[in-house]
Amino acid sequence: MKQFSRNRLSIAFSLAFSGSTCYGESPASPPVQSEVGAAESGDAGTGGITLQGLITPKLGYFSTSGGAGAGKTHFLERYDYRENTFGNNTRDGLIADIDFSLLYSDDLHDLLLLEREGFGGNNQRTRLAGNTDLVKFKAHYSVFTTATGGIDYLYNPDVVPGGTDPNYKAAGVTGESQHVGYFHNDSLGTTAYKVTRTNYGVSMALKPVAFEGRGSVELSYNGYQRDGNQVTNYVLPQSVISGSQSEANQWRGYSKAINEQDRNLAFSLTYIPRESWLVDYEFSVDKFENNASPVTLSTLSQWTGIPIGRRNPHFNGSADLPFHFDADSTQLTNSLRLSKQFDDSAVLGAGVSVSRLQQDNFTGPQLTSGYDTGKIGTDSAYLTGKFNVSQYVGLEAFWRYSKRENGSSYPVTGFYAPVSVRSEERMVAPRINNVETKTYGLEARLYPSLLKTRWTAGWTHVDTDRDLTYGVVPVVPAEMSLYGVRSSSDEVFVKLVARPAKGWSIRVTPSYLWSNQTGLVTEPEEALKLRTQLTYTKPELNELLVSGYYNYTDKKNGLLGHSDFNVTGAGGAGVSGATQAGVFGSPKMQQVRNTFQSGGINLSLVPAEDVKANFGYDWNQTDISTYYFSSNRLRYHYLSVPGSNILTSTDVLALDRAKSKIDTHSLSANVEKQWSQYLLAANYSLSWSKGQTGGGLAGQTLPAVDDAVDNLLHSLSLGMEYRVKKNVSVFGGLVVDYYKDNVYGELSGGRKTLVAGLSYRL
Repeated sequence: MKQFSRNRLSIAFSLAFSGSTCYGESPASPPVQSEVGAAESGDAGTGGITLQGLITPKLGYFSTSGGAGAGKTHFLERYDYRENTFGNNTRDGLIADIDFSLLYSDDLHDLLLLEREGFGGNNQRTRLAGNTDLVKFKAHYSVFTTATGGIDYLYNPDVVPGGTDPNYKAAGVTGESQHVGYFHNDSLGTTAYKVTRTNYGVSMALKPVAFEGRGSVELSYNGYQRDGNQVTNYVLPQSVISGSQSEANQWRGYSKAINEQDRNLAFSLTYIPRESWLVDYEFSVDKFENNASPVTLSTLSQWTGIPIGRRNPHFNGSADLPFHFDADSTQLTNSLRLSKQFDDSAVLGAGVSVSRLQQDNFTGPQLTSGYDTGKIGTDSAYLTGKFNVSQYVGLEAFWRYSKRENGSSYPVTGFYAPVSVRSEERMVAPRINNVETKTYGLEARLYPSLLKTRWTAGWTHVDTDRDLTYGVVPVVPAEMSLYGVRSSSDEVFVKLVARPAKGWSIRVTPSYLWSNQTGLVTEPEEALKLRTQLTYTKPELNELLVSGYYNYTDKKNGLLGHSDFNVTGAGGAGVSGATQAGVFGSPKMQQVRNTFQSGGINLSLVPAEDVKANFGYDWNQTDISTYYFSSNRLRYHYLSVPGSNILTSTDVLALDRAKSKIDTHSLSANVEKQWSQYLLAANYSLSWSKGQTGGGLAGQTLPAVDDAVDNLLHSLSLGMEYRVKKNVSVFGGLVVDYYKDNVYGELSGGRKTLVAGLSYRL
């Protein structure tokens, strides 16, 4: 629902607001003109160099209603962020902008193209391109702003009904879970969260004369900048905080600043050393930098006045310990690809790639402990062969290999080691030393002349091996971690493409996957997939086009085990020399089932010479079920404290089978009519979703706003364009959007947008 809504809102606004700028990808726009063409442009010369252009100044007014009010974004504001051009009002205001497209060309090339599309300061893009016989160059610049990652002010548990559970702070309640009853927002008053993404880049491709037309080289530079803030929550260990309220002060959140950039410099070479051979080489350097000031234990103490505890020997009073640390990094990548053509009968291809990602800066506690190397290496290779046995039969075989290896510092005593000597754990999860994957398969294509049918059958095998290191003290036994060291699967599929009669086209692709082993619960033990599409066209009947589809996927996994874990010999401080025997109770499998279905139909026709119409309906359903486990310990906590004779017990119980099932429906209708010098358009869409995100006991533990989905979105756009004369047009449009959430009313709200503009052709 959200992804669809975001796309729909973005298209509806941008198309209406862009007026006469051409958008060919959607029939849902108000009237627009066609792209710049020589037939309707002023020519600087005949048969020589020409200048063509389209300039579109425009003005829009938007008004927002509903929601939680100023400073808090509702659904529409989140996915279609706007801000007054003449102020900083995000609820109401004017947006002024200008689009243009300028093309400088000769008979052979588009020598220079400059385009700009703008929807206000928070959403704009510019493109520059040039082309000659020896060089091509491109440049781009864009800005896009959204509220950060979601309706973030609602992510703070203290403002969400049910976000904190008062039962955990009732009188007499003690233990590790007591903090669930409390939440502390250290950025009170901050409810506006947004991020602005700026993308930029330039590239130049050269065709050196020395290559004699056999190749080219390209140099490119691309980057992005992200600025803004986002909600960030975390839980502190008790021993970091001193005093009787250490448990109540554990669960906290704040507004995290975002200020980061990534820059990529790449060189590529494409060359044909001799006929039928092709060589591609690429080298790139990618540099990521995080420039935001870190939030540390010292910052927390300053915000809250809470003294940082000194009784935790692990932290050693490290006031510079940062939260949510994002390290600067550099990645170097080399890749080489070769291919060889054998007449029309076969093609062989091979390639290798080597990538090294390294951490460039470290925290104070990391360096103090000796963690001074962060490195991941990725190597991959592939080999493919395609063979045409005859005009009716084609074969393809492929093999792919990849290995990702962790070369970071390990072990690091007191920081990241199989056995921690501190009271707070550091080896909290299995260390992934490396992951190695091999994939190979066969594919056969048949082209029988019967019914204009094409058959394709294929088989793919995937093997994955993981090298994992677990703590010697069984912080997370392999049986409890839901990680497996090996995955192995096979998949077969058949694809049918047929045209049984004039105007009819059928596509059907069933596939089946089975696994002997899985390493993650997201990997299916068994999967059944079906993709279908049916199309009928009859141009002589008002250019009728009808298409429908149905897709089905069913995945399930029950190969990974989860067990009751009982500690024998456990006792209080007075139990000297107690040992942890690691006795397991009855095993339980982590069974997961995920079913997805989608279908739809679309109809387009031209009922009259000057009328175009399109109607569509889409539906999808997600249905997921899994075991809901409960534990009397925080996830990944040690079952014993090294150097202590106190043992604690962890009981992992399968309490229920949680289920989530959500249906989403979408309707759309678009009509366009040409009437004399007027072009009129009307577009309407409606989408609604309903279902449960968690059933049974799992659903009962969720906050009231999270256990159900029940919403709908209306969007109506009306537009008109009037051609004043050959090279001048005026246009106007109205877009009305409304979102209603029956579960959380503060997300409901509407927006109206009025647009007017003028287009002038050079």
